[in-house]
Amino acid sequence: MDRTNLAPGRLIRLLRIGVALIVGFGLANRSIALEIVRPPASQTIFLGDPVSFRVEAQGQPPLQYRWLRNGKPMDGVSGPDWTFVTSAADHDATITVEVIDSTLRITSPAARLTIDPGLPGAYRTNRLVEVVHPWQYRVDGVLPHPQWPGSSDTSTGWTTGGGVLYVEDSELPGPKTTLLPATAGKLPTTAFFRTTFVNPITNAHSIELVASLLVDDGALVFLNGSEVQRLGLDEGTVLPTTQASRGVGNAAWEGTFPWAATGLKPGTNALSVEVHQSGTTSSDLVWGLILDAVWQERVRDTLAPRVVSVTPPLGSAVGAAPNRGASKKGKSYQ
Repeated sequence: MDRTNLAPGRLIRLLRIGVALIVGFGLANRSIALEIVRPPASQTIFLGDPVSFRVEAQGQPPLQYRWLRNGKPMDGVSGPDWTFVTSAADHDATITVEVIDSTLRITSPAARLTIDPGLPGAYRTNRLVEVVHPWQYRVDGVLPHPQWPGSSDTSTGWTTGGGVLYVEDSELPGPKTTLLPATAGKLPTTAFFRTTFVNPITNAHSIELVASLLVDDGALVFLNGSEVQRLGLDEGTVLPTTQASRGVGNAAWEGTFPWAATGLKPGTNALSVEVHQSGTTSSDLVWGLILDAVWQERVRDTLAPRVVSVTPPLGSAVGAAPNRGASKKGKSYQ
């Protein structure tokens, strides 16, 4: 191009376009410093409610996000937002997020999650296991599985029947539902029973299990693999050959017995039971159970405060406090 033939105005316009292209190219290629503009905020959440954390960041795109709870990365969370349903284990958790671009990684200040457990409400009772609840049983006297009574017990050969399960000629204080296939006087030292039940309680401030047992002669009860009741059996290791420490004439309901609810889970739970005889010539075998959950519901502590007492009483005259720097009859208050 012959610049001598360009008009001055056209030359100026071309120069301006060139400058604009150069500046624009430079801006497009200038990296944006990685920065957390707004970190996740600390929150207090009612137990069981969902909680959401959010981070706002800028940097050279694309940005990646890595959320951590108590320093442990959370799988499956990869965006600037993280929402989950809270549990008691989340109390006092620290929440951080790493923001990553093509060259840098920065970590946000920690947000703290406080779980509000609420206040205890009214007492309620749920029947978890009825006396006629179905049980699986084995009366061959052989340990069902090496992992008994653990959750990995996948043994077969069980038969199912409802409670009360029995080898007993006398009347019982409960429905004689299932006659066990065993012979009086030749009973196995130990019979094995197992079942599952559903715990529907999800909003308990406190909970206790209460059990009543119908057993002849002794029983060892496990909830989700952990011992919760030992009746008529000595302390120490209990084997299939271990005899009960007592004899029972005619079985009667015993209890109620409190069970710790620490092993109770929401949803499906497993009960495993061993019923032991007191001797090799025992003539009766009985197993029955009633299990209740006694619990207090959780209520949100959002009630307005109320005046319990007023001190001094309303209408009382209240004098001013003495001035320590003042004097009375030549004496100074110190």
